[in-house]
Amino acid sequence: MKFGKYFIENQIKKWLFFYVDYDKLKMEIKNDGAKYDKLIDLELKKLNDFIELIKNYDESDENICKFLLFNYMALFKSIKKYDKRLCKNKKLDFFKKVKNEKFFKYYIKIPRRFNKTRLV
Repeated sequence: MKFGKYFIENQIKKWLFFYVDYDKLKMEIKNDGAKYDKLIDLELKKLNDFIELIKNYDESDENICKFLLFNYMALFKSIKKYDKRLCKNKKLDFFKKVKNEKFFKYYIKIPRRFNKTRLV
């Protein structure tokens, strides 16, 4: 199964607004990638805003873990597509940037017993 389809099928409906817009990132890559960095920054901000909001609610760690993992994978897959299509190498910059983001730090702190999400 293609990741894009799997990503959409496994989204938690009440959090749809906060998911990475994977299709928009792919479309930007197909166009020429000029606005790609700006789009990545907007998607990272959206994930960080989600973490700030979710801290105030009693939500299961399993759902949060699934949400963060799928979004991280969407970002990573789009970076991979960007590198392949435009002959760039942004993966290392991506990893350096993401490890300092709130959503990633929050994900790292979640106990792994909740991480039952199957990756494609």
